[in-house]
Amino acid sequence: MPPNCSATFNKNYAILNLDWMTILIDAVKDTPEGQTYIANCSRWNDAVHAKIPRPITIFTTLFFSNKSQPELHKSDKAPFAKQINGYNLFESGSPEVQIDPRFLVDENDIVLQKTRWYAGAGNALEQILRARNVDTVIIVSRPCQKNLGFISVY
Repeated sequence: MPPNCSATFNKNYAILNLDWMTILIDAVKDTPEGQTYIANCSRWNDAVHAKIPRPITIFTTLFFSNKSQPELHKSDKAPFAKQINGYNLFESGSPEVQIDPRFLVDENDIVLQKTRWYAGAGNALEQILRARNVDTVIIVSRPCQKNLGFISVY
């Protein structure tokens, strides 16, 4: 989309910023692609916060209630459990799982814990969207090795 164009959505839309967690942002912050991703997400987030009326803005972060990760079963052989095993504790309240401070989060935003890669795992995301009659969700993904973020509209 050219810079002088603007996107329009129905009245009942929400922004879903997936996993803008310090641990993931720190993993890419020193690469040119990561710096571009961070700058773009910051610019996007600032524009969303400046919009009147403000859309529903939701951030997700992956964390568990304590170091023992009770939300995961130790016998869990699922790819998700294997992927995070030994990587990080993702403990509630730890700096690594907070939304990275480069991104504005204010009292009007919703920050949801999740316990799997799916944004609605272990939280009330779907109920929030239903209760607010959201018909469009704009998803902004987390950085990863080959895909440093994308925006999808559902």
